[in-house]
Amino acid sequence: MVARCVGLHGNMKIVLKRELRDIPFVGLLLWWLDFPTLARGSEWQEEKPKMTAMLETFSEERLPVQVLLFPEGTVCNQTSIANSLKFAAREGRPKLKLLLLPHKKGFYTCLDSLKSEFNSPVVYDMTMTYQGYAGDIPVKSDPLWQTVVNWFFGQVPREVHVRLKRFSMEEVMSDSHWLDSRWAEKDKILTHFKHHHQFPSDGRGFEPTTFDSSEHRKESSVLSLVCLSAITIALPLVTAGLIIPTLLLSPLIVALWLARRIRTSLHGKDVGQGKDGDKARSGSRSVSNVMYDSLMGTPASALWDRFYGGMTPASAHKGSETVTPGLPPTPFASPLPATGMQTGVHATYR
Repeated sequence: MVARCVGLHGNMKIVLKRELRDIPFVGLLLWWLDFPTLARGSEWQEEKPKMTAMLETFSEERLPVQVLLFPEGTVCNQTSIANSLKFAAREGRPKLKLLLLPHKKGFYTCLDSLKSEFNSPVVYDMTMTYQGYAGDIPVKSDPLWQTVVNWFFGQVPREVHVRLKRFSMEEVMSDSHWLDSRWAEKDKILTHFKHHHQFPSDGRGFEPTTFDSSEHRKESSVLSLVCLSAITIALPLVTAGLIIPTLLLSPLIVALWLARRIRTSLHGKDVGQGKDGDKARSGSRSVSNVMYDSLMGTPASALWDRFYGGMTPASAHKGSETVTPGLPPTPFASPLPATGMQTGVHATYR
């Protein structure tokens, strides 16, 4: 819905934890959708080049993408809040009551990777809560499967409040404490919402805008998620369905090709190694002889013997100027009389 407000719906890329790539099918789906992943601790140095390369590709190819990042990096419960307060006291950073301190490495890595001479990213600061929020910090966070089950059965808030503020790249990079300042502001906003059930006014007179998400229910339905997951499963199966038959049929195709080559080779050898008379007659067959083979069903050699009694083409028409050199006369032609009269019938087949 937020991406729709800024005109980038369909181009959202969510930065997720690296551990999600190890989940069967989910990891394949994240890779297929080009979702960048990050890690913490010692694994960050290994994951950073991969994340940077992906984001730089978006910038170099000028793709209209919107990268969604949760700088807290984990869920909020009493244990994580206590650890965050200890870290803030040690590092001299803001002490937050309702939120965790944001991690800076992933955030600034995203900005540096998306920034180029053709592109200057715009940062949207988003604060989100829901109707009925009381600021309670759970002792222990629900497992992921429980969250999915609650979402599947519709046990989710029916009204969500989102506050957006737009910042330029120059505003973000010029303040080294920009991220901490935004989270300190968020903590105050959530405290106000806890008591008044609405966001505080920013003094500029902006009225909140209400969106009815039921208009886009198909896009966020369970069926859409199932269909999207089915695509990632179907693609490898379709690819395998095309490759496996090809591999199985390849030996048969090669065997048929070799058999054809061998048959052609043997047929040519048999024709060339016949008797002398057959060789001469075979070598001197014309188009008319071949046509007679198909029309009359009579071998051309039998017709030749019938008319010329085994004579060769040269001896049958020696001295005759009416016969084309190198081509025997057609079976329509009459043998020349002994007197030397030049008579005959010439047939042309087209």
